[in-house]
Amino acid sequence: MRTESGSRRYAHVVVAPGARTRDVLPAMRAAVLPRRLVQAWYVPDDIDRYREEVFPVFERVGDVNAYGFPTLDGATIKIGIYTTGHPIGYDTPDCTRIR
Repeated sequence: MRTESGSRRYAHVVVAPGARTRDVLPAMRAAVLPRRLVQAWYVPDDIDRYREEVFPVFERVGDVNAYGFPTLDGATIKIGIYTTGHPIGYDTPDCTRIR
């Protein structure tokens, strides 16, 4: 690697381009399919019920796959869902679903 402050060599590197993996590493095109993951931060009525002392990180696996976290900021909680569906194609002109 070359930078303004000099050159360095590394035995291993980690490349993590996320949804753009198929563009950055064409050899991974067949192995990687980006998916749309839905997550949001919610403001509960009683934030004390969602503090880390009483509300753990969770994952629900079944007909609906979901995960969530206790409040970290004292105001909101994060909840997300994920599926094997909803692939997206950043390499399509309008970033539509891959069929």
